[in-house]
Amino acid sequence: MKIKNILIQFAGLLFIVSSSAYAAKEQAFVDLTWEDLVPSDYVFINPLDKLSDEEYYALTDDSEKAQELMAEIKQLMDFAPVVDELNGQTVRISGYAVPLDFDEQDVREFLLVPYFGACIHVPPPPGNQTVYVKSEQGLSLDGLWYPVSVVGKLETVHVSSDLAEAGYSINASDVGPYVEQAEN
Repeated sequence: MKIKNILIQFAGLLFIVSSSAYAAKEQAFVDLTWEDLVPSDYVFINPLDKLSDEEYYALTDDSEKAQELMAEIKQLMDFAPVVDELNGQTVRISGYAVPLDFDEQDVREFLLVPYFGACIHVPPPPGNQTVYVKSEQGLSLDGLWYPVSVVGKLETVHVSSDLAEAGYSINASDVGPYVEQAEN
């Protein structure tokens, strides 16, 4: 009888310890929103705003001036400033996956973006609104239509792909269906 009681107490202790470890694991990250990835003092200054109305309406798609302005805008968007203080933090952020590398079942590398269709159906978001994600776990191809949540160590590093420029990178420890953030 004593052995049975000891085993029950031991099992209870293991449950408490494992539950505490799981809870600690669950809370071992900072929840981020897409706004958190943009420096608070950053203001995008559109080069088109520098033009007079006459100059603006004189632009044509194939004009040299329009091409120069579009290249300048692309450069500003691709290399939009990031929040350096986030570098090295373990975070959770949610968005939509744009696949970069996948097999028949899983996506192992993808861009995480704030809205559906980015980089494929519409132009990519700025670099500070694009996160390159690498995941050993992978994401099911079926999951590409739905928002996902990614947990991992965030790095402020520029990553180029054929689809977009990313200002951040995450080596994901967990990728799964969207998880609503807790109220602060």
